[in-house]
Amino acid sequence: MKVTQVKANQLDDLLKKLQPYNTVIIGLHRSNDSPWKGYQIKSTQLTWLYEIARTHGNVVFNAF
Repeated sequence: MKVTQVKANQLDDLLKKLQPYNTVIIGLHRSNDSPWKGYQIKSTQLTWLYEIARTHGNVVFNAF
């Protein structure tokens, strides 16, 4: 299976770039400042995740 990294600065651009793919894997990496520092997913990130999941049937989300 070939894996392609897709990036964009705007959600609309990202959704257009993801159109040809039937499976999307999303990796979210938190800050490396401290292993004890808490992390919350920002509302903007949640919006992007929701829109990607809404437009693609197979989405794998991995939070590191």
